[in-house]
Amino acid sequence: MTIGRESLGSGLVDDLAARLPSVMCSSLAVNTLKSYMGALYRWAVWSRENASRPPLPADGRLFSAYLLTLVHSPSSAQQCAAAVAWASKFLHLSDPTQQVEVSRTLTWLKKQAVGGQKRAQKLAVTPEMIGDIVAKYAHAEASLCDLRAAVICVVSYVAFFRISELLSLRMSDVRFTGDESVTFHIRRTKNDQFGKGSDRIVATGYCACELPYSFVAPLFSCSWWRFS
Repeated sequence: MTIGRESLGSGLVDDLAARLPSVMCSSLAVNTLKSYMGALYRWAVWSRENASRPPLPADGRLFSAYLLTLVHSPSSAQQCAAAVAWASKFLHLSDPTQQVEVSRTLTWLKKQAVGGQKRAQKLAVTPEMIGDIVAKYAHAEASLCDLRAAVICVVSYVAFFRISELLSLRMSDVRFTGDESVTFHIRRTKNDQFGKGSDRIVATGYCACELPYSFVAPLFSCSWWRFS
């Protein structure tokens, strides 16, 4: 059975169509949406001030010129290109990132590095590094501030926390199950588009550099405790 516009009623179709922008925005992670909106705003301001043109539909040559102004921040250029591509597809406009000028400009920007130097490769954190932190800041006579620093490092390592997840933790998000495990409730993760949250369980004995329970427990009874 085919359901046409007439059978549904124009009012219902219009209402559903009006919801599309919010649905499209909700399909993105919160942080991604914020970065897209910021990138689109900066592109719109530059386009109007330098060419007196609306930002969309974006002219390929003009957009390439704008991207070149971001040569010292290649990641910002890539972010802007992704934002413009997303907005163009949503509005059924031509995507400038598919044009030769823009794609080659983005490729060139990727090859650029500040001062022409390659970025130093980040080294992985090892259990030995965490163990050194515990030995230095979580000894028997350590202050609560030192214990707090040690707990932050250990929790980040064993529970695979992003910095945003760690900074959002509160006392009510941490639950001890006897001496066997600790459960961390994450209110929202980077890829949690619907904000449902999730739990991350870390068993005691997971890591050789774990903090003794007797050192950690007092921190969560202190009213001043916050990760951020």
